[in-house]
Amino acid sequence: MQTTTCPQVTRGSALGARTHKALPVCEAKGALEAIVARIGPFLHTALGGGSEEPLPLMESGFMVTRPGAKEQAFHRDVAPGVVSCSSLSASLQVALEDTAANQGALQLKPGTHVFDPSAPFADGMDGADMPEVTLALPAGSVVIYALHLIHRGSANSAAADRPFYFFTLKGRGYAPPGLAYTIRPEDIAQWKLPREGGFVKV
Repeated sequence: MQTTTCPQVTRGSALGARTHKALPVCEAKGALEAIVARIGPFLHTALGGGSEEPLPLMESGFMVTRPGAKEQAFHRDVAPGVVSCSSLSASLQVALEDTAANQGALQLKPGTHVFDPSAPFADGMDGADMPEVTLALPAGSVVIYALHLIHRGSANSAAADRPFYFFTLKGRGYAPPGLAYTIRPEDIAQWKLPREGGFVKV
């Protein structure tokens, strides 16, 4: 089996201390299938709406948030004007190590996965009037969130890295705009998750 030894960096970070890279699907396939073996039916129900169509894989990557990383601005991963019911997709983050609250943990604003055109949210707002939840999770935990959810990576003031693997599945509707997809060029539009389970290359 051929492996890739140097995934490309897909996004820079003006905040520093964050490494963000694409991970070839062939190298992540074992982890992907272990996850969907447990939650595949849920993913198809949530994203497919009862459709028998397979769910396309849009992202496969990993990030390491190192000590000293500053907090990100709260943001959505898609253009804020896109209504969630017309473009339903979700990202999954897999904790590779135990994560403390001050270790660059994921923070989110519950309930914000539904876009409200009467109360638009611009990236960078602190959302002080919205409650936030910090996800300090043990290794092996999987977080699933709609791309419309307002979230951020918090500051890492701990002495340890926070590494995590992530992937994104496209649900029913249009592919959501506004996201810089993290995926190797050779994997673009090549992998899908059938309802019966197991990622397949198309």
